[in-house]
Amino acid sequence: MRSTRLLCWSAVYATAALAQSLQSVLLDNGFTSFAGLLEGHPVHVSGYDLIVYVPSDAAIQENSGNSLARRDVAGVGYYISSIKPQSSVVTTTHSKTTTSAKITTTALARLTRDVEATCGAVRETWLNDPALVNLGPGRNQTLVEKNVCAASRPLVFTGRGASVKVTADDIPFDRGVLRPISGVFTLPRTLSETLPFLGTSRFLEALDEVGLLAELDSRTAITILAPTDAAFKRETANITGAQLVDVLKNHVLVGTESPAYTPLIQGGQVFSTLSGGSLTTSVLDDVISFGDAQVSAGDTIIKIGVVHTISKVLTAASLSGTPSPTSGPSSTVSQSPIVTAAAAIVEPTAWKASFALIALVGAAQYYFA
Repeated sequence: MRSTRLLCWSAVYATAALAQSLQSVLLDNGFTSFAGLLEGHPVHVSGYDLIVYVPSDAAIQENSGNSLARRDVAGVGYYISSIKPQSSVVTTTHSKTTTSAKITTTALARLTRDVEATCGAVRETWLNDPALVNLGPGRNQTLVEKNVCAASRPLVFTGRGASVKVTADDIPFDRGVLRPISGVFTLPRTLSETLPFLGTSRFLEALDEVGLLAELDSRTAITILAPTDAAFKRETANITGAQLVDVLKNHVLVGTESPAYTPLIQGGQVFSTLSGGSLTTSVLDDVISFGDAQVSAGDTIIKIGVVHTISKVLTAASLSGTPSPTSGPSSTVSQSPIVTAAAAIVEPTAWKASFALIALVGAAQYYFA
């Protein structure tokens, strides 16, 4: 009799846990500042399978000048995304005798909006402010979540070269999970506003000088490969005029529906450039290269796409069209496993649902006995 009553009370508890709203879970876990932001604005959290990235109260208070702390509705939307990965992912099959596999940008263009990969995930958020996103019709702004070797949990990459760390396990609520993070997100801005934060000011000045900057800021869904200031100074001292324009255009990837975020990159992909040439990717020991230039810092989100900082200037020699060698199966972007967001929500929620079902059956047996 006592065990039956215990099952009955357990059923009540489990059912209540599954039904907790976002606001309730935020307040129960000490995220009062973020709860207040959502409550004070018409951000209607609807649908299911959601991730809500939640900074601590201290992080919000420390960033009082940030748009989130100013109760910017568009900024709040950047913290909400879909949890369910889509099914269309570009894959490459390597053998021990194959050095690379050619994947064209046509395949990349078919990628859907939320993609899980072993190295991380690209997620479309609820941020749709035209001042902060221009990725094409019907597309909201994205963020990139990645595993990094030195970090025990993933990092989330946002605007102006900033990132925050996921600090704890997901916390379920009735429409998805809360994902605690170490700080507030930095909202994406234009290319011209972003490059100075990445140590690529010389590249920015050159784009402006030849008249390309305004054109790029008005494009959609592009990838910029920005050489560091040291590389640009060293390798472009004798390049001027039309030749400089062509060299700069080598650093702009076009012709894809989705920007080339690093979780989407595999060895052997071929990207068209604004100069009319093409660049082939290689991935070796988790280091991504476009042509002969390594990515030294990736996934800075901008209004029109993404910027990767690279180690050298891409000249005509970089556009050979010959794939660089990769190392077979290890040539994927990262070998570090990441618990996918889908697994993070399905596992705890399924456990609670199973527990609730067992408890309810027990309660029913007690009631009708």
